[in-house]
Amino acid sequence: MAISSRHTFILNKAPYESIKVYSTDSLRYLGSFGYEGQGPGDFEFYRLNGSGFNLGNNGKTLLVQDYKYLRTIPINDIENKLANNNLAIEYKFTIPGSLIPFNDVYLIGSTHFLGKVGFSPKHFKEFLPVQASISDVIDYPKRVNYIPKEANHHLYWSHFDTSIDAKHGVLAYMRFPMVRIFDIESQKSKYIEFQPKNKQIENIKVAGNGKSVDNSKMFSYYFNVEVSDNRIYALYQESILIRDSGTGKLSYKSEQPPALHVYDWNGNPVMKITMPTWMGIYNVSPDDSLLYFMHPEKDSLVYKINLNQLNEHQ
Repeated sequence: MAISSRHTFILNKAPYESIKVYSTDSLRYLGSFGYEGQGPGDFEFYRLNGSGFNLGNNGKTLLVQDYKYLRTIPINDIENKLANNNLAIEYKFTIPGSLIPFNDVYLIGSTHFLGKVGFSPKHFKEFLPVQASISDVIDYPKRVNYIPKEANHHLYWSHFDTSIDAKHGVLAYMRFPMVRIFDIESQKSKYIEFQPKNKQIENIKVAGNGKSVDNSKMFSYYFNVEVSDNRIYALYQESILIRDSGTGKLSYKSEQPPALHVYDWNGNPVMKITMPTWMGIYNVSPDDSLLYFMHPEKDSLVYKINLNQLNEHQ
């Protein structure tokens, strides 16, 4: 899901129109585009990647990614373009093999991308396809000194979003109760530390492969993050992995309902929103008036919360 002040875009994995467009205020259906095929106007998708579906260029450009291509689509005057079937891809770049799989990709400039690749020495890979340039940016935190650098990508597993002007990024960490705000150009960071009910275990162990950590007894904290023009919405649910005695499958168990920790861009807490139901994908309008989310087991429904009606101290 990607939201501008006027339009909400939902990526649909069914073999029909791949991207559906709605009005942000009422969710009125406006049309669809991006069929899976090789004809005019088709996207020739190679396995959709929802983590690279977002808005850039101050909300004027939609990034649509699969596991092979990065596409940018100008969405100004989109209602007219949908009506006349003239929505066009501006740029389409092939993702280099060294970046596959390229995840959590965001558009920083018209041809400038920032995303994650497993086992990288830093948080992100910066990809400038026109210059054929790839570099590592944003150092990992230094919370545990004895973990080998090859396992840092797993220890500091995080969720990522950027401000609408792509000048600042936000990381919400899964294995540490903290949110990080950083300047994308200078790479200077500010941390927001949250005091959990259960602190992370002290004796964190490296997994047998040496490239990850044993998280079977570790607590998890932040599960996603989305931002607006003025606020940061980090999804928090203090959880631990529990193995089902019958099936042997691991799943997260929590004693608390999911909550959105809302901060301003200076790192000050604004409010906590306790969610009324289990929340999966979510996003917020740029003006902080509307929160849309989906239930992980009810993928045909979109829920809406009017944030203006919530008490600031909820």
